[in-house]
Amino acid sequence: KERVKPFLKDEDSLWMGTFHSICVRILRKTIDLIGFDSSFNIFDTIDQRAVIRRIIKDKELDSKEFSDRSIQYQISAWKNEMLSVDEVMAQKALSDKEKVFADVYLEYQKRLKESNAIDFDDIINYTTKIFEENPDVLENYSRKFQYILEDEYQDTNKAQFKLIKQLSSVHGNITVVG
Repeated sequence: KERVKPFLKDEDSLWMGTFHSICVRILRKTIDLIGFDSSFNIFDTIDQRAVIRRIIKDKELDSKEFSDRSIQYQISAWKNEMLSVDEVMAQKALSDKEKVFADVYLEYQKRLKESNAIDFDDIINYTTKIFEENPDVLENYSRKFQYILEDEYQDTNKAQFKLIKQLSSVHGNITVVG
């Protein structure tokens, strides 16, 4: 960022960061559009597993068969595929174990919302959701991102790809490095 600043007329217009840091910046201004307060908390892995452990206990599940770690991993995998709770629950081919995971996912999201909290995977997904549901907000941010450079492109997941497509929708100037 410091190396680029001398080439800019308006250094405040430069947005540099990870997908997550940029999305948090956007969410602090727009998350009220999906029912959260802008003072939301971000749950890390430890917080996530604590919530999941409480759900396992409340649902009287066998913690050996349904560990907090395995459930957290599955929820994260679904979120990285941009699958909402409703989309997961609607899948016909879920195994019995996956049905339990999906039920925990439903309760997990409910408890996050009640706590005005999101997890790391929600950061990108909620940003793309806001853009999808609010074209004026998307256009405003897409105008800000005249040029986009994405490093480590080979590690881009579905949610990140969708975000980049959205942010580049006005100018279409994307450079990727992999």
